[in-house]
Parts: sequence; structure tokens; C-alpha cells
Amino acid sequence: MPTLRDSDLGSRLVNRRRLLGAGGAIGALALVGCGPAGGAANEAAGAAAPAASSGEIGLAIGDRLPEFEVESLAGGTHKLADYAGRPLFLNFWATWCGPCRIELPEMEAIWTEKTYGDLVIVAISVGERRDTVEKFVAEEIALSFDVGLDPEGDSTNRYRIVGMPTSYFVDRDGVVRDVNIGGMNGELMGRRISSIADPA
Repeated sequence: MPTLRDSDLGSRLVNRRRLLGAGGAIGALALVGCGPAGGAANEAAGAAAPAASSGEIGLAIGDRLPEFEVESLAGGTHKLADYAGRPLFLNFWATWCGPCRIELPEMEAIWTEKTYGDLVIVAISVGERRDTVEKFVAEEIALSFDVGLDPEGDSTNRYRIVGMPTSYFVDRDGVVRDVNIGGMNGELMGRRISSIADPA
């Protein structure tokens, strides 16, 4: 599968302290993320009409998602090819991100209740060590869907992570159908997922 070169994706994400900058309030969950993006940018990300597949590797709606391969919290690896033929909810998050902490239980409920049939959820922790993520999952929010680890933060450039959480909604053919920057409540999450999967 072709891959997306980092040089095609622009400059690297600002450092974590800048991301945490002025983002204390998370009351308007659907519009706020841990970073400079959110608000109107987030609404615009989900407002575009569904596009036909361009066949190009990229991150715009209608593009084919670039391949990824990350270490799995459970052992082994997770890669895009593992989920071929299934709708994919790909989420980038961190334990220090308030909106991430709020939306993760919503994701877990969708996963455990199999609300959308064979939907796959993969949440990649960005810029954190394994032991940090293990402790979080063991002591704070238990997660039974696939959790990936990107301790070096390579995803920030490759997947244009300008704020967390960032989510890509990918159909059975590997085509990006929706994008969300910032936290989601259950209602918004359901709307995003409906672009790639029907309720069971």
C-alpha cells in the first residue's frame, strides 16, 4: 500500500505545553480540544458533503487513509491493513487531555455494546510512554478496544494532529469519510460514525 510522506504534510505539531496553553475549559465538549484547533475549524471538518474517493493517499475527505503501524498496548502491533474491509474509527489522544478523558468512555460504550456492528475503534496515544498509558487504562478508564502507542509522537506530522483528540472515520474501502478535531459527546460521535457504519 502506498504511504504518505511526512514532507507532504507540512510542519510539525507545536509542543505539548503550547497545546495545553489556553485550553482549560471543556464545557462545550463537541467544540473543544487540547490544542489550537476546534470551534469553527472542527465544525468545518465535519460539514463537508461526502466526497467520492479520490484514490489518492491523504487525509482529506475522499482520500485513502495513509498506512500506519504502531505498537499495541496489548502486545504486538496495530496497522491499517489489519482492519481492511471494516469501518474504522481512528482516534489520537493523550492521558493529559481533558476532552480525551471525557470522550473515551463514550467510545468504550459504543465498542462494548457493538452499537455499530463490525466497527473497529483504534485509539493511538501520542507522545507518551507505555507505562503512563498502562497505568491510565488500569486505574482510571478501562478500555477494551485496540489501543496503540506512539511514544515519539510521529503521528503529529503524519496525521496532521493540530489538537487532541483528533479522529478519522474511515469506510470499509479505507477512504476517509469524516474528520473531527476536538472532543465529542455521544450524539456527535454517533453522527460522525454514521458516515461509515450503520447501527447494528
